[in-house]
Amino acid sequence: MLKRAGSFFQDETKLETNPRVGFCWMRKGKQKKLLTPGTNRKAWISAALNWKSGRLHWVVGESKNSELFIKLLEHLRKTYRCHKRLHLAVDNDPSHTSGQVKEYLQASGGRVSLCPLPPWSPQSNPVELIWWGLHEAVSRNHNCEGLDELLLFAEGYLEERQPFCLKLGADYHELERSPP
Repeated sequence: MLKRAGSFFQDETKLETNPRVGFCWMRKGKQKKLLTPGTNRKAWISAALNWKSGRLHWVVGESKNSELFIKLLEHLRKTYRCHKRLHLAVDNDPSHTSGQVKEYLQASGGRVSLCPLPPWSPQSNPVELIWWGLHEAVSRNHNCEGLDELLLFAEGYLEERQPFCLKLGADYHELERSPP
């Protein structure tokens, strides 16, 4: 039996072996040392947050591009194969509007549709709050020796917090509502 539709918020973030430097508590006279590997390696996480369940689905890639986005769409199509349609609220990144993505959407037979969020409105996407928490807990001042260790740490953080509780930004409180 096919369900009607699944709705998601989508976004990407970058993890780097060089830690993001930020505030942290230290004893007076004791400075925390941060590892800085010789070559800064990077990985991108593309994720979609299920609007109904709060479950976050993600894929990892070497760069933020159309291939990474299509990899996420494929993951969602396989995971939610019982859904007739999948709707994703996406930002205005070029990797979401490329020719490759348009071809993929057309080949999906209309099963996957993208709904653009307003430009420059991170408050419209609850995934931004997940990324903020990830960077505060995982990538800021981290001591991971390599990218693989950092990715395992990040994925552990995300898995442990499933399902996420959606908190919508101010944009959604401003929406016009029909009278009862």
